[in-house]
Amino acid sequence: MKVLVCGANGFVGNAISTHLEQDGHQVIRGVRRPTHPGEISIDYTTDLTADQWLNKLDGVEVVVNAVGIRCAISARGPVLVAGRVDSTPDAAHYIRIGGTGRYCAPIGLLALCTNLGIP
Repeated sequence: MKVLVCGANGFVGNAISTHLEQDGHQVIRGVRRPTHPGEISIDYTTDLTADQWLNKLDGVEVVVNAVGIRCAISARGPVLVAGRVDSTPDAAHYIRIGGTGRYCAPIGLLALCTNLGIP
């Protein structure tokens, strides 16, 4: 199976990627600054729309989100509180994820995965 792991350089993302590779899956490691084969550039502060994600999902069957963008919830929706604050876009581009709702992911990525049938 071809799997895109977003945040593959992090503690959790690296462990997930390694485990998937050991199980024989083809892992595409999504990282901010690719330096190795099998890595692609992703940046949750700039890759916000479905169009920006389309070529990154070519042939991908599953997407794993291991990017730790923290957010708080306000009356207007999610507000980013961690990460690269200097380049953080409008919170309207994000959706809450996870059981606690304390983490965010770009709506464009989630919408594209839904449209393509990628879990």
